Amino acid sequence: MTNLCCPRKSPRRTFAALAITTFLAFYASPLFAVTQQLVGKWACVGQGAFGFNPGTLATINEALQLATDSLGNVNSGTLIYAGAENCDFTVAKGSTYNVNASNGTGVIDLNLNVPETDEDSDFDCDSIFGASPTVESDIVLVNGAQQFFFTGADPYVTTEENDAGDFVPISGKCVKQ
Repeated sequence: MTNLCCPRKSPRRTFAALAITTFLAFYASPLFAVTQQLVGKWACVGQGAFGFNPGTLATINEALQLATDSLGNVNSGTLIYAGAENCDFTVAKGSTYNVNASNGTGVIDLNLNVPETDEDSDFDCDSIFGASPTVESDIVLVNGAQQFFFTGADPYVTTEENDAGDFVPISGKCVKQ
């Protein structure tokens, strides 16, 4: 009786398939691999927009300088936030990033030190952001890991008092310096 379901494979085809698979596994995959390190100094700019009423649009801007290492740490930096309040935050210890090596997407978490002085003399930054806010952004590496795009995650800003998700998420671009 002939097996109509599964014709017998020739040893030559099996060997060829095995050889191609082995080649792709060992040699081709590094050609397409994405670096998982976000190492270096970065300059960034971002913006968020929201409306109070139909036809009314307001923007929030931020500028960032970051220094990262190969271990997933953000070692230093400054986040300048210009919205309802102008605040110059410094990046605190414990700030991290993580990038998926297979597709270049990831997350950057910035723990921020709140400035002690109110530069524009209206509200203290800690009255809006709390004493130790954290900013979480989703990222994607581009251009051979020389740039990355970021957008505020959900929640974007977390404070010890409030995690209501009421901060406008910022999106932007960082360029390696």
